[in-house]
Amino acid sequence: MSAQRKNKEISPTDSSSTTFNRFLEKIERIGNAFPHPFLLFIICSVIVLLAGELLKGTTFTIPGENTQLQVVSLLNREGFIHILSSLLKNFINFPLIPLIFVFTLAIGVGEKSGFYHVIILKFFHRIPDFLLYFIFIFVAINGNIISDAALILLPTIGSMLFISKGKNPLLAIMLSYAGYLAGLSANTIIAGTDVLVAGITEDSLSFLSITKDLAIHPACNWYFMMASSILLSFSATWVTIRFVEPLMPKGSVPPISEEQSEEIFMITPEQNRGLRYALLTTVIYFGAVLSMMFLPEGWLRDIETGTLLPTSPFLDNITVILAIYFFLVGLFYGIGAGTIHSSFDVADGMLSGIKNITGLLVVFFFAAQFVDYFSQTNLAPFLAIKGAVFLQERGFTGMPLLILIILLVAVLNFFIGTVGSKWSMMAPVLVPMFALLGYHPAFAQCIYRIGDAITNTINPISVYIPMMLMYMRKYKKDTGIGTIVAYQIPYAICFFITWALQLAVWYYFDLPLGPLAPIHL
Repeated sequence: MSAQRKNKEISPTDSSSTTFNRFLEKIERIGNAFPHPFLLFIICSVIVLLAGELLKGTTFTIPGENTQLQVVSLLNREGFIHILSSLLKNFINFPLIPLIFVFTLAIGVGEKSGFYHVIILKFFHRIPDFLLYFIFIFVAINGNIISDAALILLPTIGSMLFISKGKNPLLAIMLSYAGYLAGLSANTIIAGTDVLVAGITEDSLSFLSITKDLAIHPACNWYFMMASSILLSFSATWVTIRFVEPLMPKGSVPPISEEQSEEIFMITPEQNRGLRYALLTTVIYFGAVLSMMFLPEGWLRDIETGTLLPTSPFLDNITVILAIYFFLVGLFYGIGAGTIHSSFDVADGMLSGIKNITGLLVVFFFAAQFVDYFSQTNLAPFLAIKGAVFLQERGFTGMPLLILIILLVAVLNFFIGTVGSKWSMMAPVLVPMFALLGYHPAFAQCIYRIGDAITNTINPISVYIPMMLMYMRKYKKDTGIGTIVAYQIPYAICFFITWALQLAVWYYFDLPLGPLAPIHL
C-alpha cells in the first residue's frame, strides 16, 4: 500500500471538502503520523522522567495544608528501584484492566448466543435516523452511570445496530466515545462520578470559615447536569449530521433494500423464545438486586448506615452487578434460542471476547507506567496548582474567569487524565478561590466538571485511545490516533460551546445547580 493511500483523507472526495473538512483531514494526517500507542506512552514516560529531573527540588504548597511538596526525580538510585519494583504492580493495579476483562467475558457470551443482535432487530430498527442519533448519544452521555463499562457495551452493541440500519458502524463507535467521555458527568440520575467529586469538594470546605459549615452532597450539580445531558444530545446530533457523518468513508456499508431489510429484521420463533428467557432472567435478577437495595436489611446497603448514598456495596460494585447480568441474560437467551448447547459454547463465547483485547493489554502495560511516573514525580499537582494560582493572581472574575478555568482544566486534562486525581489537586485551590469571590463550592465543582470533560476524546495519550482503535480497526484497518482525534474535534468544540452557553444562562439568571446548591454564597 502506498504512502498516499495510507494517508487517504477521511472525506470521500476532495471537491466536496469544506474548509473545516480539510482542517480535519490535516489533523488526521498529523495524528496518524504518531507512533503506535505503546511507543507514545514510552516517549511520554521518558519526558516525565526528564522533567522531574530538571524541576527536582521545586517546592509548592497545596492551599489549606501546612506541608510543602516538591517535584521529585526518579533518575536516581531510589527512583531506579521504584521503577523496577513497581513495573508489574502498576500493570496489575491499572483500573481499566479488571473491568475490561470481566465485561469482555460477559459480553462475549451474549455475542456468541446472538442476544445483542436480536435485541437490536427487535427494538431499534424502526427508529428514524435523527431520533436514532439522539437516543444513542443520550444513552452514551448517561453511560457514566455504569462507569467505563459503557465504553465496552456501547461500541459493541451500537456498531451492530448501525450496520443493521445500513449506517457506518464507525459512527456508532465515535458517538459512544464522544457521549461517554466528552459528555462525562452530564447525567439524568446521580452516578458514581457525582459521589466522587462531591466527596473531594467536601474535604476542601474546611480551608475557609465561610465554607466550613456548608453542605455538599452528590446531587449538588444535578439540575445543571440533567439539563446538560439533554442539551448536549441535541447539539451532538446536529454535529453528527452536519459534520461527522459526511466525513465517514463511503461504501463500507452496502445499501439495504426494503426486501433485504424485512429479511434482516425477521425474528424466528426460536429467537422469540430466547427473548422470553432473557426477559424472565431480567425480571428475576433485577428483582433480587432491588430487594437487596431497598429492603431495610438489604445486603447492598451500607452495613453501618443502612443507606445507599454516599457509599454502599451497590455503588461500589455496580459494574460487577451489571457484568453478571449481561453474562446471565446472554446465557439464558442462548439456551432458549438454541444457540448455546453446552458449557463449551459458553467458554467459546468468553474466549472470543478475550482474544479481542490482547493488543489492548500490551498498550495498557506502558500506560500504567506513565501514570505512575507522573504521580510519583509530583508533576501532576505541581501543574494543576500553578495553573490555578496563575488565574487567581491576575484577578479574573465573572464569565471570563469561568471560561478560563474551564480552559485551564481542559488543558490539564491532557496530562492528568482521571476525574478524581485532578479534582483532588485542584479543589483545594478552586474551592477557596471561588468562595472568596462569592461563589458556592458546588459552582466551583460544576465549572471543573465541564473542563474535565470536553477534551477527553481529543487527548492522543488517553488510556481509552487503544480501546477505540481496537473497535474501529474492525471496520477501518488503517485507523490511527489522528482518525479518532479528527472525528472527535467537532464534538469537543460543540460540547464546549453548548456548555458555555448553558453556563451563561445559569450564571446570569442565578439558577440553582442542584438541591440546596446555589451559584452564589
